[in-house]
Amino acid sequence: MTDGQVIEGILDAGEPIREIGRVVRQIKPQGLSFYELGLLVDMVHNEAPDYHLLENQCYWFVTTICAIIILLYGDTLNPVKLKTKSPNNYLPNLAGRWKNMLVVAPEDMVIRRMVIKFMERQEEAFSEVHKFSQIFICSFLKSQKGRKGT
Repeated sequence: MTDGQVIEGILDAGEPIREIGRVVRQIKPQGLSFYELGLLVDMVHNEAPDYHLLENQCYWFVTTICAIIILLYGDTLNPVKLKTKSPNNYLPNLAGRWKNMLVVAPEDMVIRRMVIKFMERQEEAFSEVHKFSQIFICSFLKSQKGRKGT
C-alpha cells in the first residue's frame, strides 16, 4: 500500500477530520522529525498568514497542526481504544469556544488540502536535501582523492 493510498483511506474514513484535534492536548506522534514539524508549521502559516479574531487565530493554528500531525503520524500517547470511550465522546465539546461560539474548527476540506500540500512540500524538501547530500559526498570524495595523491 502506498503512502497516497494510506492517506486517502484516512481522509475518506467518513469521520469529520476536525473532531480528531478538537481538544488541544499533549500528543506524541510517531516518526515526526523536527524538520517536518517546521515544514508543517510554515505551510499552515502560509495557508492563513493573516490573523482573524474568530477564524484564523492561534487556537485555529495549533488545532490545525495537531489534526494534521495526528492524521499523518498518529498519536502514541493517546491511542484510540475501541472498547473504552474517551471523555471526548460523551462530554460536550467546549474547547475552542468563546461565548459558546466555536472559534477553533478548521474545516475538513482545508485540512484535506493542507495534508496534500504538506506531503508535496515534504517530497520537494527531501529531494532537495538528497541532491545536496549527493553533491557534498562527491566533493568530499574528490577532496580525499586529492589528499592521497599529494
